[in-house]
Amino acid sequence: MKKDFIYWLRWIAVLPGALIFGFLILFPLHWILYFALAKGETISGVNIRPIEYTFAPFVSAITFILIGFEIAPKYKFQTSIILTILHMSFVIYLIIFMSAPLEIRGILGLLGSFLGLYITWIKSRLTPPITPPNNEVVIKINGDNKMKEKIEKIYLKEFGYMGVVDTQISIYDKLRKEMPELSENEILNKLIFSRIQALPNISQEEEEYLYYLQLLQNPLKDLRLVIIHIVNYEFIESRKEEIKKIIPFDYVIKFQMESAKYIQEKIIEYEEYINRIRLKKEHEEYLKEAEENGKL
Repeated sequence: MKKDFIYWLRWIAVLPGALIFGFLILFPLHWILYFALAKGETISGVNIRPIEYTFAPFVSAITFILIGFEIAPKYKFQTSIILTILHMSFVIYLIIFMSAPLEIRGILGLLGSFLGLYITWIKSRLTPPITPPNNEVVIKINGDNKMKEKIEKIYLKEFGYMGVVDTQISIYDKLRKEMPELSENEILNKLIFSRIQALPNISQEEEEYLYYLQLLQNPLKDLRLVIIHIVNYEFIESRKEEIKKIIPFDYVIKFQMESAKYIQEKIIEYEEYINRIRLKKEHEEYLKEAEENGKL
């Protein structure tokens, strides 16, 4: 009951908390500018009022989005999207209905909300995919089969590997069409490099390159092997320390099996699609050739 009360209390506190902290952040901003520019050792005597007036909406907007993201007990990124829309709607309302001029501070306010949303997007990607519902060590609840099933269900649902698999197959297909002169191995290497250079980086690019180095040097690799490596690095290898703390080893093994199965299914589906396209093209060429021969 206590858990349920806190859960709903946090939802109720999202908007008020974001608004309060969005206002309170203006006090630290004032004193930082005061001691840095008005009474600073290096710079002093600067009139900080215009600076504070200009940048206050920017700082307040970022704080508004980030605090709402942190307070929300669940669906954090979706919450930050809603808060961004609310903030932008408020600014647009002031401009249209209150005849407020669109000054630099208004533009900075909008930029602040977008920056806050971008930061929460990065944080949502870097956050471990699952945390135990009661914030206790998973080992303590391993005996509870219902809890294990619940964690397992969330784990497999929230990991997001399906989107990664679909995206990599789509990129591979695009590379094949745009660079037909390249060999299969060269296309797969380009696919790997596109993943390493993708933003936002989940780890240091050098570390990621070392992980893929052996695969890059393997001339016998295929699409399935490449995507398995990508999924493994994205969701397991780059988060080993976090996963050890909250997810039992058997769940990790099951995830690897489930993702490998999904990868295989999607590749078979893609190959069938390619074969249909090829057969259709061959059929059209055959009909065209037969028609030309008939005219002759």
